Amino acid sequence: MNHRLLSRFATPMVLAASLAFALSAGAQSSADKATARRLANDGIELFQKGQVAEALDKLERAEQLFDAPVHLVYIARCQVKLGKLVEAAESYRKLVNSSLPAGAPQVFRDAMTEGQTELAELEPKIPMLTIDVVPSVQGVTLKIDGESVSSAALGVERPTNPGRHNVDLTAPGYRTARSSVDVRIGGKQQLRLELERGSELAAAGADAAVAPGATGLRAADPGSPASRTDSGAPAAAGASTAPQRLAIHVGLRLLGAAPGGRVVKGDGVEQPMSDRLKTGAGGELLLGLAIPLGKLRVTPLLSVEQLSFQPGSYYQQPVSNIVPGGLPTSGGQTDLVVTPSMRSFGFGGAVEFGARSAGSFGGFAEVVFQPAHQLTIEGTIKQGLAECTYKETYGGSGGRLGVGGIYSLSRIFRLTAQLGIGMGTFSSRTLKVGGCPRLLAKDIDSFASDDKASHSVISFGVGGEARFGL
Repeated sequence: MNHRLLSRFATPMVLAASLAFALSAGAQSSADKATARRLANDGIELFQKGQVAEALDKLERAEQLFDAPVHLVYIARCQVKLGKLVEAAESYRKLVNSSLPAGAPQVFRDAMTEGQTELAELEPKIPMLTIDVVPSVQGVTLKIDGESVSSAALGVERPTNPGRHNVDLTAPGYRTARSSVDVRIGGKQQLRLELERGSELAAAGADAAVAPGATGLRAADPGSPASRTDSGAPAAAGASTAPQRLAIHVGLRLLGAAPGGRVVKGDGVEQPMSDRLKTGAGGELLLGLAIPLGKLRVTPLLSVEQLSFQPGSYYQQPVSNIVPGGLPTSGGQTDLVVTPSMRSFGFGGAVEFGARSAGSFGGFAEVVFQPAHQLTIEGTIKQGLAECTYKETYGGSGGRLGVGGIYSLSRIFRLTAQLGIGMGTFSSRTLKVGGCPRLLAKDIDSFASDDKASHSVISFGVGGEARFGL
């Protein structure tokens, strides 16, 4: 059996015997020796049963009574299993840097050998966190998870245990900057905190002077660490985030769209929407007010959307099939050239989470009602030198549901990706053809208000948003 297996799976009786040998050489009282031996034996048994926290407590108390390599190697192993990688590395270093007396038992020598191997395996897994502060000021007080950390750690890589950590930064004359960062095994992450000028009370360092949302970093959220190396996985639910303040929300998206459903011709006949329209593209402008509600933000929105489509096969048939009453054909080839477009004005809201810090991710869901929803197919009819105007308009209402992701570039600017599905009904249709007396005896101006059919538009959008705090 190799040394590593011997140390990991040796029976408590063998370890206890080795401890007894070492303890007999010490200066501790007989009661201390017996207590250390019993604690170590119990701790190793608990570790082998998977009761790691209880094992660590026993082994640390045994080590306080007597310094032994077996104590340290098992303490380090417990700390690794509990996610305390920084503490585990220090325990291993204490072990490998210690010296053994002559005649020390083999299990102690095995513990030192295994400690060296396990330390080499552990060190690349320890995350490094760099905390930068802007602007650079004097008198900075830094706390990580409520514990004071020397300001000398700012701007340099600091070994940090994996998991979610809350960071607080204060400086005279500035508001407290608060954020959270998700640190991952083996990663190198950066957290940038921006200090803002505060009141006299804030200058005195009082947290009570921190206005709601007055954080140096506007965002840090589950699944979106304030690091540059987040894999996109959400952070643990319930992690605290920095308070936010009201903000003006401005967004612009570039959209791709595919139509579905049906429309109704003037004669009451339904046709697939895809006959009228092919895929299209366009954009959407969003204006709103971002309101913080705990870990979420709710944003009432106004939406203006414009989409342009390629005409479908319906507009490639003879014009006489499209225009009521037909057109004379004696003048030669008759061509219809149109450009379909869809315009919508709506209001609604979005609920979002995450993306509260530079480099972090988040998500959102939104709903938009579109009381003003219009499809226009506009163009010209040409026959020789004669030309008419053609305009077909569908009016109605609709709405859209959407979900998406957010990547925060800074406390102000974010990138977004959105997938949405819009549903609507056109309740009116008009057709106007005119301006060409050489082709038509009189202009065509038809109106139908009772023909209805449901349609849909699936859209995918990418864009950017800006938020300006109030």
